[in-house]
Amino acid sequence: MGNVPSVPAAVTELATREDFGPFQGVFHAHSAVRTHAQNIYMYTKGGVFLDGREAIGNPGDGATVCIRWDQVTGFIQMVVKRQGLPPSTTHQYIFILRDLRQHKVTSSTVLDGEMRGFAAVADPLITAAQLEPMARRLKRGESISFGPFRAEPDGIRIEKNDRTVPWADITEITITKAMGGLAHSSPHLNLMAKNKKAHSFQLEKVFNRSAFCALAKMHGIPVTGQVPGFLQNELPRIFP
Repeated sequence: MGNVPSVPAAVTELATREDFGPFQGVFHAHSAVRTHAQNIYMYTKGGVFLDGREAIGNPGDGATVCIRWDQVTGFIQMVVKRQGLPPSTTHQYIFILRDLRQHKVTSSTVLDGEMRGFAAVADPLITAAQLEPMARRLKRGESISFGPFRAEPDGIRIEKNDRTVPWADITEITITKAMGGLAHSSPHLNLMAKNKKAHSFQLEKVFNRSAFCALAKMHGIPVTGQVPGFLQNELPRIFP
């Protein structure tokens, strides 16, 4: 988590007031041209995103943003790799909130590795906050958007052709990694069906991909490939 200084007292006070729970870590993000920087203080139930150029202010004032994980309806993780000297990797994380506001975090590994491990902290915390409400929504008969497809009580509806693949027909979900040097080589999430047909989606376009994979496991569907470590644990099957 780099050379970011210890948590300022004002951040601790703010996190306590927001009831964010135990502290989980601090990260520093900035773009390759240093036009924007953020210090990110992570807690069990939320995070404080502090503009690196500003003093701490009130939540939502532009300099300081507080996000509760149970208010995140969409978490998108994007990785852009560029060849050159030196080669660079830019990570972008987009938080879509219940009130439709968005907050973006962008960081380039050209300058530092101080965002290394951010997804490994943020992803399971957000997934834990999302999973139970999502399961309740499916049991109530509601539909949940994951970007290019929707989870529905009877299966997965593919947006581009408006066709539904029944849960019972999905034999496996696999996440394939990128293959270096190929234009079409970005990671993909693949739904494998009984008829041997695969439905493939670019991974960075899938909202809340870890929550979706967890819901699939709760339907008894194996999830394989480049799966985050915390999703490799067994989950109870709660759907028929």
